[in-house]
Amino acid sequence: MATAAQLEESVASTLVIAHDWKAKGDARSELSCLGSALHTLLTVAVTEHDTMDAGVAYLHARHGEELLGRYYALNAGLLQAFAQGSREAAVDNEVTFTHICWLLGQHALGDDLLMIVCNNDIAKLWPHTKFWAEYHRAISCLVSRTPYVPNPPAKLKGYEKCWAPYLDLVAALTTYGDLEAALEACAASFKRRNRDKRLIDYRQHDGDGRSPVRWDFRVPSILSRWRAADARG
Repeated sequence: MATAAQLEESVASTLVIAHDWKAKGDARSELSCLGSALHTLLTVAVTEHDTMDAGVAYLHARHGEELLGRYYALNAGLLQAFAQGSREAAVDNEVTFTHICWLLGQHALGDDLLMIVCNNDIAKLWPHTKFWAEYHRAISCLVSRTPYVPNPPAKLKGYEKCWAPYLDLVAALTTYGDLEAALEACAASFKRRNRDKRLIDYRQHDGDGRSPVRWDFRVPSILSRWRAADARG
């Protein structure tokens, strides 16, 4: 695994390339660079910082909100081009960026990104797996405060078993079920996967036995979004 310094250097060089693509007017390539930089920053936040607070502070210090704002503006522009008939405007529909927004308290921006993630027309060209389609349905129910009843694929594959407890967490929140049990299941999954060397976390966000992470970014993100809605009344 790359060191924190190497990852930081990667982010810096990627943002330089993003600037070059912006100068050339290539929105899709610029978007790809920004997404890569944000993924790497999240990796550093969860692997090099012991607590959520420290990791979130790191993302703030590395201009996370600004990068997410740029990322959304570009992706929204590509979505608009797609809606107008362009099939060369490859829209990004990954939910990780919504989670990062919510971690940073940017709840409205995260919701806007989620709308792109869940766009059915986009999914026809850039489809999600059955599990991720279900995960997105869960997160959408969280935002709309609609009771969510999990309906994952009958047979979960590989790392999907590690993500499944988050579906139950959303279900517990939206149906006012056993939240403590759901949180315990997420914590158990986190602990188990970060010791299991048979697993491979390609993004290095959730952890595995070879590249463990120090804190779980999904639970605080989900709880932050839920509590934000409560705070607004």
